[in-house]
Amino acid sequence: MAAHEPGDVHTQFFDAFNARDVAALASLYEDGALLVMPGGGTIAGIDAIRKALDMGVASGRTFRHESQLVHQSGDLAVLDCKSKVIDTAADGTVTEHDGNSIEVVRRQADGTWRFVIDVPGR
Repeated sequence: MAAHEPGDVHTQFFDAFNARDVAALASLYEDGALLVMPGGGTIAGIDAIRKALDMGVASGRTFRHESQLVHQSGDLAVLDCKSKVIDTAADGTVTEHDGNSIEVVRRQADGTWRFVIDVPGR
């Protein structure tokens, strides 16, 4: 899985998350990436981020990508994304709410793009 444009990172993230593919999700982050958690705590490094992604995927939550803005300057881009978060309770009740995120992605030496900073669910 490789994002060849900055905005492709979002599409690939949502596709991999909904497919429960943690390896594909983790491949979208640089080794030293930073993930900002709800409440403001941070997780740094791909191994710690992979563990957080495992927990997120295990939640059963799914996402629908709504829209995004991409602001690029050279090898860096800021992404601003709106999505629908879909939760299904044990009794089958489905609830949806809006999600917003901001990310910084960087072009890699091979021309692909990866997350440097991920701020989901703000």
